[in-house]
Amino acid sequence: MRRLATAIALLSLATAQSALASPDGAPDRTLDGLARWGLDLGGPGAASVALHLASGRELTGSLDPAGNQTGGQGAGMFVASRYDLTGPVDRIATASLTLTSYPAQQVTVAALDYDGPALAARDAIALRLHLPGYSRGMAIHPVAPGYAAPIWASDYRSLPSSNLMLLWQRSHRVEYQLLAPLAGGGMVGSVGVRGYRFGVTMSADATTLGRHVPLFVFATGLSPYQLARKAYRIAFRDAGFHGRLRWEKGYPDAFTRLGWSSAPAYADVTAADAVDAARSFRSRGLPLGFVLLDDGWLTVNDGRLAGFEASRSRFPGGLPGLVRKLRIALKVRDVGVWHPLAGYLNGVDPRSAIGKAHSLLAANHGAYLPDPQGDANFFDAWYTLLGREGVDFVKVDDQGDLASLTSGVMPLFDAGQGELRNLEAAAVRHFGRLGGVNMLCGGGLALEAAYNWHYADLARVSEPLRPGTAETAKDRILQDVFDSYWLSSFAYPDYGSFRSAAPESRYEAIAHAISGGPAYTSDVPGTENVPLLRSLTLADGTVLRVDEPGLPARDSLLSDPALTAAPLLVWSQVRRPGQTCGMVAAFNVDKGLWREDGAVKPADVDSLAYSQQLDRFAVYDANARTVSEVKGPTSETKFWLPEIGADLFTIAPIYSGAACLGLLDKLIGPAAIVDVTHPAGGIAATLLQGGDVGFYLQNPPAAVLVEGKPIPDSAFRYGDHLLVIPAMSFEHLSGPVHVRVNF
Repeated sequence: MRRLATAIALLSLATAQSALASPDGAPDRTLDGLARWGLDLGGPGAASVALHLASGRELTGSLDPAGNQTGGQGAGMFVASRYDLTGPVDRIATASLTLTSYPAQQVTVAALDYDGPALAARDAIALRLHLPGYSRGMAIHPVAPGYAAPIWASDYRSLPSSNLMLLWQRSHRVEYQLLAPLAGGGMVGSVGVRGYRFGVTMSADATTLGRHVPLFVFATGLSPYQLARKAYRIAFRDAGFHGRLRWEKGYPDAFTRLGWSSAPAYADVTAADAVDAARSFRSRGLPLGFVLLDDGWLTVNDGRLAGFEASRSRFPGGLPGLVRKLRIALKVRDVGVWHPLAGYLNGVDPRSAIGKAHSLLAANHGAYLPDPQGDANFFDAWYTLLGREGVDFVKVDDQGDLASLTSGVMPLFDAGQGELRNLEAAAVRHFGRLGGVNMLCGGGLALEAAYNWHYADLARVSEPLRPGTAETAKDRILQDVFDSYWLSSFAYPDYGSFRSAAPESRYEAIAHAISGGPAYTSDVPGTENVPLLRSLTLADGTVLRVDEPGLPARDSLLSDPALTAAPLLVWSQVRRPGQTCGMVAAFNVDKGLWREDGAVKPADVDSLAYSQQLDRFAVYDANARTVSEVKGPTSETKFWLPEIGADLFTIAPIYSGAACLGLLDKLIGPAAIVDVTHPAGGIAATLLQGGDVGFYLQNPPAAVLVEGKPIPDSAFRYGDHLLVIPAMSFEHLSGPVHVRVNF
């Protein structure tokens, strides 16, 4: 085995070297190799890099080859090619660009080493890039501090100046390309067009010496989903970021159950508001897993945090009294509180007791922040008190505001790393549970935040809920879904709260179901839509979740679904022993269409797209409550959506003429499955609880057994290949149930 591993490693290295070799056998210039992959820096000798000094001077030069190095590390076998920047620049500074290519993964990471005068605060490093053969693409573009939205472009030169990522395809090519800016040396990168030139720029928002600066990661591959995963996996290891990727962390336990948030139902929450909400849930038979206290609970003075305790005017008994009531009398499992990363909206009051007791950083706009250059004492003292008072988790908001608050004060990426390192050190100590940390990050769609989440594994994707029209819901879901393509590499997406009684409630519920994240409402007490909320959870309030964050299907990915007269398709999957089901949600996000026609196919689920062994699938339509059989991954099932319409499809592979669909009275019904087996002459499944259990059957059943006992024909329904065993067949059972169908 060891010899085999050595042989594979040598073969990979040989492949890497040959991939970067010219016809005469000499080392190829990696710049040329990148151009063949779809990213052109202009080639050796071109002035592709510009350095802007704090003095106002711009330095440019030529990229001259300075040697290659081959080797291997945790990210794989690599070839590192260095290019020195020569010309006017080398008279006062030294700079070299290193392109570290991992040919087996088709990933390249670029970094700049710099030694010279201080660099400018903005656009300190600029790389001019070309994308030969670019056909169409999608970028994630910041629209507010810590929030972003997708944009589409058929010409990359029309993109805005600052984007978090760009995904595209080339003409007449099936593979995808991804370009993402990196961060380091105090700087944060962006990709886009500045001064009529497309490229990657690095800014620290303060003068800096730069030193070693990771610039970008570029990757190509057939699957746009595996593409992002491998690009960030290699980039994070290569750059040595403090943060970790989503799949390396644990999902926060507090958000595994149905919850309630005070915002936006209450602009300034009180203890009585929270009690009323929890009491309303309980009176309606809805188990409430968590209560999140948003703005209004804190002790503040003139927009600044003035104390760690709850406001006495709104919480007369403090947090301990409220927590006891919620947990003991109303059976709420977890209670959490909101606060901005800066302490409060305008930071911390330096004149308060907590301001005097802890090191603060004098920031912009008269704000004082917990000092990112110090230790974790501020957050540790705060969370120690919250823990003693019974608080189980925190929502830490406005993480993207660091750019405005620290501009000109300290390098942005250093500020983000220091602040989040301190925050997480305290959070994992006081709110760590079951391998994860009970923390929700808000307003964090920014590199200085996402690249520094070491423990945090749940983050808000869209701006806060602002109840309004159907168009508002469409905009938000479109934003949520596409932002998740970027965010899901670093954390599970949180779609925020929704109102279960609103006209668009089912639309929102389906979006939350396919998101892979939590489900919680901001309902005013007494307005809860009980059947809808129950469709999201098990009887104990556990949210039925897909395995991975829902992502735009390929047909939706590179074209704006709001303009294409086709539904937005979002896919994920539920993998259980004996069966893997694809899940596809469809949304009408077009504001100009009263009706939208669409089609769904197994290939919309990436894990089913290339299946060679599976040729027949059962497709269950949650809206129509019908099942159909399709042959092959590309066979389509037609549907249509009204103006504010959404649908959800379960796609289950058919074995021996049967497939288990899970609980049909739940949106993510397959998530209730424990396992599926195919004994001779039948199909059997264990489920977490009873409910409307569904199966696809090619032929009518000969017998249906619950817990090993046959039930009469009158106790189940069969028609058009759909077998439904109603919930009443399981009323006498609690806990997992076992069902068998004989053919």
